[in-house]
Amino acid sequence: MRSKIELSPLCYAFRSSDGLFAPLCLFLFHLSFFLGGFNTAAAAVVTLNL
Repeated sequence: MRSKIELSPLCYAFRSSDGLFAPLCLFLFHLSFFLGGFNTAAAAVVTLNL
């Protein structure tokens, strides 16, 4: 699935560019959790912790 590959870099880009995008990243995180399952969500968490 394309979303699994794109989600982590997308969240990282949002966080590093402007804090205002954090809510959108959280939205993508929750969306990925329901659509892609735990693996995608875990990848997003790892990215957010960088």
